[in-house]
Amino acid sequence: IFGAWFDEGRITRVLDRNDAWRLLAEKSITRYRDIEEISGISFYEEVGFLSLVDETFKDKEGLENAVKSIRQSGYQCDLVNSSNANEKFPDLNLAEGLFGYHQPDNSGYINPRDMVNAQKAIAASKGCEIINEAVKEITKEDDMYQLTLANGKTIKSSKVLLATGAYLNISKHLQHFFKAEVALNLTTQTVAYLRISDEEANRLRKLPTMVTSYASGALDGTYILPPIRYPDGKFYLKLGHHDKFEGVVETAEEVLDWYRKGTGDKEAIAELAKFLQTFIKDLEVENISGGCCVTSKTPSKDAPYIEEIGKGLFVAAGGCGYAAKSCDEIGRIAAVLVVEGRWDSDIEQERMKVVWKNK
Repeated sequence: IFGAWFDEGRITRVLDRNDAWRLLAEKSITRYRDIEEISGISFYEEVGFLSLVDETFKDKEGLENAVKSIRQSGYQCDLVNSSNANEKFPDLNLAEGLFGYHQPDNSGYINPRDMVNAQKAIAASKGCEIINEAVKEITKEDDMYQLTLANGKTIKSSKVLLATGAYLNISKHLQHFFKAEVALNLTTQTVAYLRISDEEANRLRKLPTMVTSYASGALDGTYILPPIRYPDGKFYLKLGHHDKFEGVVETAEEVLDWYRKGTGDKEAIAELAKFLQTFIKDLEVENISGGCCVTSKTPSKDAPYIEEIGKGLFVAAGGCGYAAKSCDEIGRIAAVLVVEGRWDSDIEQERMKVVWKNK
C-alpha cells in the first residue's frame, strides 16, 4: 500500500483563499502542540509561510480577502513587495513585479509520518486497537458490516468509516453497496528533491515554506519547503508543481505503476530544479532526484467529502492536495459524525456531501 503522506515535510498555513480549507487548517494547527505534548512525538516546525504572486494573478481580490480575514482573527500577515523583499528574504531572488504575503507564525511544515504516529499513539492510549492489515473486502449481513483482512481474519462492526484517499474507488470496497462510484479525480504529482550540504542547509535555515503562483518556464507555480533532514541523514529542499505536469490515473494498476516507478515526471523534475536554482541565491546543489504521489480531488475542490453515504457507512475523502495540514480537524468532524451522529463544524454540511459519478 502506497500513500502520499510517506514523506518528511508538508506545508501548513492558515492563509487560504477558500474559507473551508482555511478553517480546517486553523482548527488543526491550534491542536498541533497539544498533540505533540500528549503523544511525546514532535512533528511541527513553525518556520512561517510565504505566498507569492505577480500582476497576472487572477484572484487578487480573493487573496486580499483571505489576508483580511486571518488578520481579523488575530494572525500576523505581512505584505511583501519589491520595497521590502530583499530585506525580509535576502536569500531569495524575488523578481520585480512579484508581491505576496508572509505569515511568520502559526504556519510552517509538519512531518506527516510523525504526525500520524502521534495521532495513533494518542488513540492507542485511549483504548483504540490499531490493526495494521489491509482490508480486502467489505460486505454486510443484516445490520453488521464484515471486513475481510489480507491475513484472512474478519472484523464485524455496525459502523465503518472509509478514509482511504486515492484508494476509495479503486479498492472496490463500495462495490457491494453502490453501482456508482464516488466522484474523485486522481492525479499524479511529481516532486523534486535537491540535496544540499549541512553548511548550505544552515545558511538557508530561516527560509519559510513557500507557494509561488505565477508562470516560470513550463511551470504554472510551485510549493517549496525549507531544508529538511531526511532519514538518510542528508538535507533536501523539496518542491512540487501546480496543475501543470499533473497526469490522470483511473485504475488500481495505473496508481500502483506510478508509485512503483517512484521517480515522477523527468521534465517536471528538471523544470522544478531549474526554478529553485534561480529562485534561491547562490544555491549549491549536490544531487537532484525525484519522487511522486497521487492526490484525490473532488470535482469542485471546495472542501473534502465527509458524509454518511449508507446506514452506518461513512466516507472522509477528497483531500484535493490541501488536506495533510488539516487532517486532524477533518478526522475529528468525521469521528463526531460516526460516533455521535451529529455535524460539528462551522462549515456547512452541504459543502461536504459526496458527489457521485453517473448516479
